[in-house]
Amino acid sequence: MYRQRSLITLISAVRQYSTRTVLNSCRAPVAVAQDRLQTYAAALTPRTFVGRTFASSAVNPADQELAGVLASEISNEKETFEPSQLKPPAPFKLVEKENDCFMELTRSFGKDETVTIRFLANDQEPHEMTPDEEEEMEEQDLSAIYFTVEVNKPDSKKTLTFECVTNGEGIELRAVSLGANEDAGTEDEYTGPDFHELDEKLQENFDKYLEARGVNPELTAFIVEIASDKEQRLYMNWLDSMNKFIGN
Repeated sequence: MYRQRSLITLISAVRQYSTRTVLNSCRAPVAVAQDRLQTYAAALTPRTFVGRTFASSAVNPADQELAGVLASEISNEKETFEPSQLKPPAPFKLVEKENDCFMELTRSFGKDETVTIRFLANDQEPHEMTPDEEEEMEEQDLSAIYFTVEVNKPDSKKTLTFECVTNGEGIELRAVSLGANEDAGTEDEYTGPDFHELDEKLQENFDKYLEARGVNPELTAFIVEIASDKEQRLYMNWLDSMNKFIGN
């Protein structure tokens, strides 16, 4: 009797174990599938990224500092700049273009002559100077302006050209030449000797020739002042353009 009950109990235990094993084996694939679905869902969930500031889009400190210095310089120049009120001596007429260093003074003389004076706002000596000339230039006033005087006649294919320097008070002739007009000129053409090599009487009379055409201290004072005025205006325009470019 006891052995019979033990056998029945054993059979019952075996049945329960088998049932659990089967159920667990059936549930295992489902659980795995559920785990995989949760993993995929997590991968598809939108993520919130923290914004980053890249160096390429940031304001460069060096640019910022330069823009500030430029703005300060512009303000200072505009406060201290006093435009020239000086007019060219009659009958000369001033010809200039905005943002251009090149300037001209023109007039008619006599029956058919045209006198043209050319100079630059930021003047530099046009020829290579000798050591003696460089030493002389260092001793001269830094406001000295180089300019040319050209005399043309309609019935001539030649142009008489004077190369001059002035500090606004006096005029120094450096060279005088008679050469073919620009359209017909040649590089090999002889145009004349150095002015200082000429006879003193010739030098004196060339001075008088220019003075008769209005090239005198009044004119050279205007040249120096208007060149300085134009250079200042060009400088302020340059500062403004530079500041706009750096600031953008």
